[in-house]
Amino acid sequence: MRVYNVEIFDRSFVLKGHTNVDDIQFSEDYLSPDVNDLTVLNIEASPGDYIRISDADMEYFGIIDSVTSKDESLVELKYKSFLTLFDTDCLFDTDLQGGSTSLEQMLANLITSMFISNTDTSMNVAGLSVTTTSTTADWGFNLKSDTQNMHHCIINMLNVLVIRSMEQYRVRIKVVPNIQNQSIVLQIGTNANDPVTVEADLPNIISKNVVIKETNNDVNKLVVYNTEDYTTTRTYYLHPNGTYNTTNSNRILPVVREIRGTAPERNGSTITKTFATMANSEAEEVFGSIEYNNLIELEMLNEDTLVKPYNLEVGQVVNVISDGMTYPSILTGRKVEQTTTLIFGTVRLDLTKRLKRGI
Repeated sequence: MRVYNVEIFDRSFVLKGHTNVDDIQFSEDYLSPDVNDLTVLNIEASPGDYIRISDADMEYFGIIDSVTSKDESLVELKYKSFLTLFDTDCLFDTDLQGGSTSLEQMLANLITSMFISNTDTSMNVAGLSVTTTSTTADWGFNLKSDTQNMHHCIINMLNVLVIRSMEQYRVRIKVVPNIQNQSIVLQIGTNANDPVTVEADLPNIISKNVVIKETNNDVNKLVVYNTEDYTTTRTYYLHPNGTYNTTNSNRILPVVREIRGTAPERNGSTITKTFATMANSEAEEVFGSIEYNNLIELEMLNEDTLVKPYNLEVGQVVNVISDGMTYPSILTGRKVEQTTTLIFGTVRLDLTKRLKRGI
């Protein structure tokens, strides 16, 4: 029997209570964070407190969402990912896309300004710091200014920046708490671990669900018109290896075409972003995350010694072998109950999650 340690800390890392449980159920979905619940013997806790659930192999660190007394001896805790701290609106400078600031540094700068060095000190998170572990220079989310020529827009930080950074560029935010040092370090970057191979047809896999988005049913040709004259165009083609460019060869057929329109960005009469740059942003939005456009769920024992599920981290590149085919993917979530289900890929089929992410 596995025994899990449950600890509650306030925002100053003061221990408010702790208990042990032998039955734990929670879901960590980086692309669509869930609210989990846990019923324990009465323990002091308040919304906004930190919760840490751990055993010898794993650690979950999150934020208490609500506390409900079930009876005189039991309390229900609802908790969510620490990353939901970023489920808030922010002002984004659209000129940062594809510019001199890397994706990782942009996220670090934004988090610092909002949660570390905010002039409204009540928004700052005690002990929080950020560090970047990789550099992604050529990036963009095709975000446009809310007002023409002002190069700023108001967006949800979690849904638009944090989640899409993972979907399109494998850039994750890894939360590393250190209660003893009263610190939380956010490591921003791609998962640098070597790719691993998981064989989904071996006996250690209790169940599997493999959903592959067939690219021949998705858009594989994009035509972008310059809306200033509707005569200038750029055409992009998707290739079988998941890459795309303007080269009309080795294409995916039959053709499934999409047409979009965009225009150069200007500051008065000066072009600040060319039509080609703007068209590239449209193409990135259409084709950017095609490489891991799948959903693979593999259920195994919590103590599985072949896959070692607790050793795999979000953003880990994997090659899943199923029915003789190899599918490249990335780890994007897990469900922990009596067994562990690892979730790979950027596709979500659950209707609630699809609506939540605007799919």
